[in-house]
Amino acid sequence: MLEPPYAARSISRVGSACEREDTSPSIATRRDSDRVLVTLSGGLRLEDSEMLESTLHSALDGPVQGVDLDLSGLEFWDWSALNVLLTVRRQALTKGKSIVVTAAGPVAERLLALTATPLRLAPALYVKSC
Repeated sequence: MLEPPYAARSISRVGSACEREDTSPSIATRRDSDRVLVTLSGGLRLEDSEMLESTLHSALDGPVQGVDLDLSGLEFWDWSALNVLLTVRRQALTKGKSIVVTAAGPVAERLLALTATPLRLAPALYVKSC
């Protein structure tokens, strides 16, 4: 049986409010020659947008060609975080730099497919080699 393309989260009740299990984001950066590898894991939500935007802008500062994104560890990724990523990508392109997804797990692949962004943002994941 196929597994759903998202991670299951347990829901617990605290008083009268429902809360999701903690999936706080983790963002790591590493310079690799003329590019910066940004690895994202955990969950990315609206409240994480400023941190994501700041990290991407910092990674694009200086003499680099662009950013490679590893999204294979994402457990949750909402539309607002995708919007930040696409906005920063457009800004980077005007400066001759790129942001490319080099690795994606089921959560990232699902959101990219639902929004028809895979070929613009993650061509390496969808181009078949001969």
